[in-house]
Amino acid sequence: YIFKNYDKMSGKKISILKKSGLKFFLWSALGDIVYRVIMIAIILIIAYNIYTGNIIGSATYMTIMLSIEKLDEYLYDLFEMIKSGDRLGMHGEKIREFFSVISKIETNESSQNTKPTSGAFSVEFKNAFFTYPNSDFKINNFNLYINPGEKVAIVGRNGVGKSTLVKLLMRFYDVDNGSIRINGIDIKSYDVNELRSRIGAAFQNSNIYAMSFSDNIGLYGSADDNTLEYIVKKTGLSSVLEKNHADITTEVTKEFDENGIELSGGEIQKMAIARLFTRDFGLLIFDEPSSDLDPLSEYEMTKLILDGSNLTTTIIVAHRLSTIRNVDRIIVVDNGSIKETGTHDELMLLHGEYYEMFTKQAENYLDNAKNPST
Repeated sequence: YIFKNYDKMSGKKISILKKSGLKFFLWSALGDIVYRVIMIAIILIIAYNIYTGNIIGSATYMTIMLSIEKLDEYLYDLFEMIKSGDRLGMHGEKIREFFSVISKIETNESSQNTKPTSGAFSVEFKNAFFTYPNSDFKINNFNLYINPGEKVAIVGRNGVGKSTLVKLLMRFYDVDNGSIRINGIDIKSYDVNELRSRIGAAFQNSNIYAMSFSDNIGLYGSADDNTLEYIVKKTGLSSVLEKNHADITTEVTKEFDENGIELSGGEIQKMAIARLFTRDFGLLIFDEPSSDLDPLSEYEMTKLILDGSNLTTTIIVAHRLSTIRNVDRIIVVDNGSIKETGTHDELMLLHGEYYEMFTKQAENYLDNAKNPST
């Protein structure tokens, strides 16, 4: 939306420059020439008056010259202020326009405002179709049922629709045709805020905020100190506190506290995952949440996500296939449709696309192990 309006305003600016550029140049050049001619004339008159001994005349013309320079300076500043004010007014208008945009999803009056029930969700895509505007990409007659408590991985090449399925589940977009159902009810029937509050998500790029360590972890829900300390230990964040000689009350970032903790990309991803253990969710979504972690940390995080104590329905979008070998089911997506489905062992026996992706990744790991310098 912002770039669309930026392009629109840039186009208007270019058209004005094309239309008025020559006229502006001529008037600017004429004004500059006139100003310099006047200043040269005054200097010559001053020199002549000094030469002839007319000190009063020299002082008069020097005063005129200084006055002209000051007037030019003040007029320039005045017009700069007017120009800046006009520019800020246009920006303010665009900002107001941006914030006045109404989301059709959040304000859909036809929604029945149903609240999702407690416990693990069942998830169903039923004959779902979706396309982005001005794009050839599409989700095409997508059908998938995920049982309550089941742990499913969605894999595939780049751009095949994995993250789009996540966005549809969280109602960032709505399907064009078909439906998505949570516990057998179309998600359009749910209060969108209530629905999202029951979905915990950790993405590849997560935000941290200039708040305490505990407040950053507790974004989804408050937890007592004992619970927080357990989560910190469970997710490996205790090492972050130890190396910084800090505790859970320490500020994250140095924005407001020079003693604040600066986190690496992998540590931020750990914190994003830790947030999901502060409350109960009906659905957990992990979209490449461990891409910045070292192999050992990634192994521990995957083990934590797939632990038997996690009874929540869990969807993992992954590129590194070694991390999702132990999920209940792997869904291979290609061009917005399901191409293969099964456990790791079942898909390896098929010798299909999953087999090809897995073996190529494994070969790459083996090559790097043989040639560590590469």
